[in-house]
Amino acid sequence: GPLAPPWAIPLSIEQIPSHQTDNLVASKQIRTLLTDTGLPFLNNLTVNVADSLYCAVPFLGAVGDIDNLITVVRCPSNRVFYFQPDRTEPKGKGHPCWFGNRFSLKNPDTWENPNQSIKHTVTMTSGKIVTLELKVWDDLLMRGKREIPMHNDPFTLIHCRLINADGSLVFNRPLWLIVFGKRRRELSPVDAWLCYRQRYDIEHFFRFGKSHLLMGRYQTPIIEHEENWLDIIALAYFQLWMASPLATSLPHPWERYSMPKDNSNPHGPSMTQRNFERIIRQVGKQPAPPKLRGKSLGRLLGQNQVSRPRQKVVYKGKPSGKKDSLSI
Repeated sequence: GPLAPPWAIPLSIEQIPSHQTDNLVASKQIRTLLTDTGLPFLNNLTVNVADSLYCAVPFLGAVGDIDNLITVVRCPSNRVFYFQPDRTEPKGKGHPCWFGNRFSLKNPDTWENPNQSIKHTVTMTSGKIVTLELKVWDDLLMRGKREIPMHNDPFTLIHCRLINADGSLVFNRPLWLIVFGKRRRELSPVDAWLCYRQRYDIEHFFRFGKSHLLMGRYQTPIIEHEENWLDIIALAYFQLWMASPLATSLPHPWERYSMPKDNSNPHGPSMTQRNFERIIRQVGKQPAPPKLRGKSLGRLLGQNQVSRPRQKVVYKGKPSGKKDSLSI
């Protein structure tokens, strides 16, 4: 609902090696999660939402064969897609036609009539009521690569706009969404837009993890130690999520007028962490007294410290503005 707190529980955290790409690591993570018998994704319809970084062919082509997966991904406004080719033309010699007319997102003259036009009333988190306008094109195609052909993987393209009561646009630029997967028609365009809105919760997870759980404070040259630290952060966040139904409103002095008077809605990560000392005291069993660690012997006389091995310098392309080499 619009008042639901922004929880985003990480199920898999992996460091992206220098010899791999984020699209490749993310596709392997999704395939691992959807084939895990201990998780509820094995046979149930699953919707994955992602930003425009995962609109690339290597990611969509790697997850297109998963039967119970629907991928809703934002698309940059400079992409070019294609309609289905004309099947009525007689077959001649040469290569068969795989693509029809162009569909350029930045050129409205190439847009043919949409298959669906939908208007839906939406209540924003601020309480403002706006109109959601959707235009839907079915069975579009994108060009692939030699090793990843995409002409047999059609998708649904959705053009999204939010309009105020006076007819003005809430955002100047439209939102383009791709709905990709074999069972994509089971997800309505409005539901696809609502699913994509939940993608922003992961941004709250990164903000909360860095500011409250010290996600970016632990510095080490050993990759294994960094990965273990990120797993600890994920476990701590998961404990907060499990404890959120037990939390109560504990506002700061400057928040006492804006906080709800009842506890009908579950609380977010910050409020649950504020309650965690009170919650964990209800466990009942007192922890064991701490043991003295003692004094370390230190480095022995004449012992030589082993030099850290020099690593090969990795040259990458131009920076994209994203500093986190992490896939969640």
